[in-house]
Amino acid sequence: MRYYLLVLSFFIGLTAAFSQRLPALIPYRKGQLWGFADSTGKIKIPCKYTRADIFINGFARVNSNGKAGFINTKGDVVVPFKYDTVICTFKPIGGRVFIRSNNSRDFEAYSSSGKAIELDYFPVTDNFSEGFIPVEYESGSFGFMDAKWMPAFNKQSFEMIRQGFSEGLAPVMKNSRWGYVAIDGRMAIEPKYTESFSFEGQKALVILRKDEEKVGYYPQSTEYGSTDSVPLYKEYYAFGIIDRRGAQLALLERSDAYFSTVAALTSKLNFDKKKKEGNFKDMGEPYFYPDGSATVQNAKGMRGLLDKEGKLVLPCIYSDILNISEGLVTAWKGYYATPAARCQVFSMPDGKAVISNYHSVWMFNNGFAVADSMAPNSKYFNGIVDKTGKLRVPLKYPNLQNTPAWGLFVILQVEVTHTPAMGYIDIYGREYFAD
Repeated sequence: MRYYLLVLSFFIGLTAAFSQRLPALIPYRKGQLWGFADSTGKIKIPCKYTRADIFINGFARVNSNGKAGFINTKGDVVVPFKYDTVICTFKPIGGRVFIRSNNSRDFEAYSSSGKAIELDYFPVTDNFSEGFIPVEYESGSFGFMDAKWMPAFNKQSFEMIRQGFSEGLAPVMKNSRWGYVAIDGRMAIEPKYTESFSFEGQKALVILRKDEEKVGYYPQSTEYGSTDSVPLYKEYYAFGIIDRRGAQLALLERSDAYFSTVAALTSKLNFDKKKKEGNFKDMGEPYFYPDGSATVQNAKGMRGLLDKEGKLVLPCIYSDILNISEGLVTAWKGYYATPAARCQVFSMPDGKAVISNYHSVWMFNNGFAVADSMAPNSKYFNGIVDKTGKLRVPLKYPNLQNTPAWGLFVILQVEVTHTPAMGYIDIYGREYFAD
């Protein structure tokens, strides 16, 4: 389940590229072939491809004869059909389509007119932030490009960059340690951390130290049978919160949990403090979400929810807390894989129930979410609900999933992201396929 949420969160993270309206061009399937239609269903790009994905930054990936290429919004082929989607990564950014063979530094790119571009770098992130984007060079070093795709900061290089600029600072690695570079290219905080994360609200999370402790051995199979020959280690971290000058504001000396946001670590510190004061006596270690809220479990194995202030807003009476998105939290009562199980959706931070008539409600994106029912034969049927619980699309589709495009959902053949689509449907119930 955690994997599903991580995959889904990746797609939701792309929505900044889309406005609050349906795309001008939507993938449309006619029989076994794909093209693109407008929101009325009128075909704008002929159905002649074996696969078509949504447009991102003016480009859409399409397949022909088992190979992938890209077209622009006019339907012109700008990336030739010669790429294997299994071994290649594609990124349409800033008027270009970047292509990388996985696990290699074989980089290619094409312009919006289809011209091949010679380059020695590949973008790390999916979009520019504060006018710059981090890139990886063929040499293995990292740097930044400006909006004109020119090397920034005199092509200053780093050993690693994972995130772009936030509040004028970006985490970078030099000499095997992490620090922060400023938007003018100077090192604002010298590299001294095991890992560092983006600034949020003038604060940043850093890892001060990482230790490993042997906790046993892992059985390994050989031709002579199993043997306990492989050591099993557990990782522990020392986390800190710093300000823009690098001054340490808070410290968590040792934790086997991994945090990635200031809000999550702050909530962890508040929870530990309150537990020392005698609160939460029958509760185990919470699972902290990036926004600072946390799932907590009592001695009977039932779960509830703490807000970022450490207040129990949902009591420990639920079998699971499914997800938190757009100010709403979904909780389950009953065992998930049974028709009798039901979820409730609550508003945050008041914990008021707003939706309660579905088996599951998944993560909200732009105000809409996939909801499902479960028949006695254990088959699921998906529909689309809004934040009030109003059913916008009936519960009749298999394997609906959200897309980065506003108001557009995809129907998958099986419940695994990136598998072939059966078609698309919008929040008004319009289907973009014909068999």
